[in-house]
Amino acid sequence: MNSDRVENLNENENKNFDLALTVNKFEYHLRNQLLDNVPKNHKDVRVKILDDAYMLLSDIYFAIYNKGNIRSKYLCDALVHICLIDHFLKTLLELKCVNIKKYENIARELSQIRSRIFGWKKKTDDEIELKRANR
Repeated sequence: MNSDRVENLNENENKNFDLALTVNKFEYHLRNQLLDNVPKNHKDVRVKILDDAYMLLSDIYFAIYNKGNIRSKYLCDALVHICLIDHFLKTLLELKCVNIKKYENIARELSQIRSRIFGWKKKTDDEIELKRANR
């Protein structure tokens, strides 16, 4: 029974590190496929998007290494960074600074990351509620 629990913990940890790897790949695609062609007069938006992408990755790692309410807080922060990235990407699209096909690919990646974080947050919040109920 104990080995099953350890195996389950390792599986969850691997999924979380897989999410961090996915976010890292997203940041790479964002930087090299979409933001390289942003004109200098919109460099401030480019910098803001990259800052939020780095903070998103940071929040994922903080969530991996924490538990309970602290993990939930970092997952909320990650969702905020996703919303900001999404907002600024739409701004670049409206300014016609990015190719629509590249934008759609990046937006799809961001949506998948958002879904995975929502799932992880729901699971974390359910665990917190279960612990509170058992007190």
